[in-house]
Amino acid sequence: MTALSDVQQALNIIRQQSDEADWDTKLEMLQLTIATAGDIIALSRKLTKPKQTTKTKTNLIPRTKAVTRYVDAVKPPQIAQQPEDDRSLAAVGPSSPLTPQQQRDLSVRNLGKPKRF
Repeated sequence: MTALSDVQQALNIIRQQSDEADWDTKLEMLQLTIATAGDIIALSRKLTKPKQTTKTKTNLIPRTKAVTRYVDAVKPPQIAQQPEDDRSLAAVGPSSPLTPQQQRDLSVRNLGKPKRF
């Protein structure tokens, strides 16, 4: 409350001085008072403005990373790749049907196992 009472006393002094002064001095006092009020309003707006904070979020999706490539770098010797099994490159066709003897041999081996349909 002391700051408020100090402001009130200063305003009373200004009022007394303005009553005794001529019109030019009264206008200058009014202009100073308005400028001071404008400064106080600007300061109060600045103080009431919400504070902004910057937050960094971590992204769970991996991103591609820029990699520096050197043009003049020594390249490692290339090892000739050996081709995979020749059967893997051959075309796969239907297998030939089983002979009656092969069918009997399979059925004797698979007696305890259920048949697949």
